[in-house]
Amino acid sequence: MFDIPALILRHTLPGGLEQVRQIATHGQVDGVLFVLNNGQLASTVSNSLPRLVARDFPRNLKGVKRASLGGAQALALLDDGRVLAWGSNQHGQTEVPASLPPAVNVAAGISNSFAVHLDGSVSGWGRIPAEWNLAALTEVTDLVVLLNGLVALRRDGTLLNQYGERVPNLDRVVQLIIGPGNSCYALTVSRVGAVQRSVPYHVFRAEESVTLAPAI
Repeated sequence: MFDIPALILRHTLPGGLEQVRQIATHGQVDGVLFVLNNGQLASTVSNSLPRLVARDFPRNLKGVKRASLGGAQALALLDDGRVLAWGSNQHGQTEVPASLPPAVNVAAGISNSFAVHLDGSVSGWGRIPAEWNLAALTEVTDLVVLLNGLVALRRDGTLLNQYGERVPNLDRVVQLIIGPGNSCYALTVSRVGAVQRSVPYHVFRAEESVTLAPAI
């Protein structure tokens, strides 16, 4: 869990969390990137990200629909489907292809970046292992990029790994959340399951359900 001090929130978001459309986080970044209801960006990231936002894009940037934080870069999806990227470009992860079709979602990794399109296909740029089969990722609505893999959520609520293989024992998934230790949590209609990479085989597997205690 991320501990965001209330003081920082009050300073960064004068109107409070009510104006937040989306919160983008990353396990290797100390801070949070907010997409506001007015289509602008706000940030509590304490390192170079605020300066990069101010330098690469005007502060009055509008029309941001979604955002994603990577290990050293960030992506912003605009209302018209364009993707903007800034930050480290050591592996080409901020070089958005000029021919990229309009996107409906974005996901930033450590040294790579991805876009999901209206037809459910996935595009990627940066350092992407040759064995990853992005062409096999179809009907995708959301992506979580891990250190050595990714998990794709499909429209039917099933999951695929970076090879296009079905993640077993998890269906009716409604949301993916990146977690600690190179893992991803899948929220389903009936339970929460942990999806982790099995190191010897590079295959994702569904683990036991997580019991959630009520919280107020």
